[in-house]
Amino acid sequence: MLTFNVLFVLFSVAYAIFILRYLYYWLDTKTSVIDKSQGTRPISIVIAVRNEAIGIKACIDSILNQAYPEMEIIVIDDFSSDQTAEIVGSYTQTNIRCYRLEEILSKDAKHSMNKKAAIEYGVHQARYDIIVTIDGDCIASEEWLLHFSNAFSDNKIMYATGIVSITQHKNFFEAFQQLDLLSLTGITAASIKMKSAYMSNGANMAFRKSAFLDIGGYTLINKIPTGDDVFLMHKIIQRYGDDACVFIKNENASVFTEACYSIETFIQQRIRWVSKSSSLLSKKVTITLVFMYVYHSLFLVSAVCGMLVKDATCYLLLAFFLWKISFDLLFLNSVSSYFKKKQLLIWLPIFEIFYIFYVVMIGLLGWRGKYTWKNRSI
Repeated sequence: MLTFNVLFVLFSVAYAIFILRYLYYWLDTKTSVIDKSQGTRPISIVIAVRNEAIGIKACIDSILNQAYPEMEIIVIDDFSSDQTAEIVGSYTQTNIRCYRLEEILSKDAKHSMNKKAAIEYGVHQARYDIIVTIDGDCIASEEWLLHFSNAFSDNKIMYATGIVSITQHKNFFEAFQQLDLLSLTGITAASIKMKSAYMSNGANMAFRKSAFLDIGGYTLINKIPTGDDVFLMHKIIQRYGDDACVFIKNENASVFTEACYSIETFIQQRIRWVSKSSSLLSKKVTITLVFMYVYHSLFLVSAVCGMLVKDATCYLLLAFFLWKISFDLLFLNSVSSYFKKKQLLIWLPIFEIFYIFYVVMIGLLGWRGKYTWKNRSI
């Protein structure tokens, strides 16, 4: 038991160092400011959708409302069984186009995860070099495209990612999702700043078409169902270096989405996100993820040991838990303050308890790699 406690102490100290580094680099990530002297660049927005009839109109309208001077919207419909394609087709603007994968791919592809194929096709149809992607259930902020255009005024930038926010929370389940997404946002920004990028979000990313074609697009990773964002980012970094990737830190460059409406949907979404971890291209990133998984697992092992042995383990577990929540509070306080969502921190103690179980469970299910998404079983 002594050896286990020593191990727990070592992991706890290492975790604190991780969080403090994330906090430092999150704070060191400067807020993106639009330099009007740089002008704007033409942008192609690629939206890969499947069964998004409820949200696609609001998504497209939020892009059109930006009155960006030169852009096009390319929607790739992935075998939708609802009216998604018809809704997109109802727009009369010449800079909005819709393509259906059912007219491009074989019929067998109907049951596959086709997001990479959809994005790749959209990129090839794009007229402009700067490609921005957004999910069909998201709403873009008013200055969304201006911030991406500003980022790509630097010729060395080949890839950029931004903020995805949940619109509001009405209960603990939705507050849990907001806190989880806030922590992921902070870590994404920090990891890119420290030149160790390992997360991105395809609901709000951009890249150069020339870079995409140069690295062969999704070649070699197109058989992996997920990872249209992070694998692309890693391929671009491998080709152009860490300085080619940037995080756009500004609320006005955010996209907004609704929280998952059910626990089942949330679990399936997170399994989908985690399932790509075993295929990550960076060993350093893999080691970080394994460390985080083992650290959270130690809490459950310690809890079981405390119930069986009935010694001071329970007190040590409480001490380790308070240690963890203290450093998490430091980090989340900074991130939530930036987004003016400090009220979420009232949920932090109960969030931390559920989060430990959540990490261990989703890690196991994600490693298994089986999930259901958009009525498709993977």
